[in-house]
Amino acid sequence: MSPDPKVTASGFIHMRILSERLEYLSSVLPTTAINDARFSDRIFDAMKTENSAGRLSLSRSLALTKQLGEHLSAQRKELRKHDGYAAMAKTGADYIIGHIESSVKRVSSDVPVNRPHQPDLLDTI
Repeated sequence: MSPDPKVTASGFIHMRILSERLEYLSSVLPTTAINDARFSDRIFDAMKTENSAGRLSLSRSLALTKQLGEHLSAQRKELRKHDGYAAMAKTGADYIIGHIESSVKRVSSDVPVNRPHQPDLLDTI
């Protein structure tokens, strides 16, 4: 394994572009490992709705994506209790959760979200 981690072209697109898209975030839920039974049940119900209706409503996609962000934030909080993670200033989880929160905010408000102009975390890797 090389000392400098490299991201594939596909990984780059998934992390940098798709992780800010509500339709992408809600579509990955059925294949995302979730250890919360109530949230898993909501995802399963949404899958049944999508299979019968052909798509999910925007409000349902938004609610599920918001809950995904909350779930991942709770998981990140648990990980930060461990010594190996506690000292880390920024992680990939922070990056993805920030994109999820930005997506939810952008779709749920009429006001466009202005992200601060700063180097992207992936630019420093």
